[in-house]
Amino acid sequence: MSKKISRRSVVNGGLTMAALSSLPMPRMALAASEEEGIIAAAKSAGGSDLKGMIWSNYYVAMKPTVPAFKQATGYGVGSIQDISVFSIPQRAMAEAITRSPEFDFFHLDSNMIPSLASAGLLEPLDKYMDKAGFKLNAVGNFGNFMKYKGNTYGIVTDGNVHVHMCRKDMMENPEEQKGFEDKHGKKMAYPETWEDDQRLMEWFHRPDKGIWSSGNLRNRPNGVTWWYMYFYSAGGFPFDDDMNPTLNTPAGNYAVETYLNMK
Repeated sequence: MSKKISRRSVVNGGLTMAALSSLPMPRMALAASEEEGIIAAAKSAGGSDLKGMIWSNYYVAMKPTVPAFKQATGYGVGSIQDISVFSIPQRAMAEAITRSPEFDFFHLDSNMIPSLASAGLLEPLDKYMDKAGFKLNAVGNFGNFMKYKGNTYGIVTDGNVHVHMCRKDMMENPEEQKGFEDKHGKKMAYPETWEDDQRLMEWFHRPDKGIWSSGNLRNRPNGVTWWYMYFYSAGGFPFDDDMNPTLNTPAGNYAVETYLNMK
């Protein structure tokens, strides 16, 4: 990365997200050496105010870190185009097709990386990350979602890790435990299968008393993530090695049935 570098070539697809996410945050402070390396690498690039396309719902949480990062490195966020995350893919592809120099970074779902990288909109970030000593320290294998054909094109800012929690007071209530065991012939316990989960939902579902058995996302944009959990847990994968769809399979049927059973 030379000192005579343009705004666009600094981040063409996500380095700003790397910069923003590298700042010390509550419970997520980076090691001093890594933080210092990132700041030094950013300083050497010359500094600028960047333009981005990001949904304000996400930018609000990032915004407090921007002034501190600009003071440390010379890089800040000059302006953003506030677009819903569900509309950004189409807008970003339009930027790729027209070869627009308008934006320095895009904040979008990782499944758009292959299309935008193939269209020439995104620049690989690996050499910048190496110079800064920045490592993708993501939950599980989420870091792999930022890669396409061996290159890194984005930085994880929102992993959407699903957390399953049960109400301890209700699960440990002796009367609830006895009633559940009398009905199902097994002790009430933390679910190990989706069928266990469904039985608990059905047992605790008492809308007449203002008690709903479960809270999870089932709207059009997010419901599919639940279907995928059922699908993968049954051994499914969307495509085979030859990219033939594999949804009409026992795993796919199980996922659909389980999804509908828990509606």
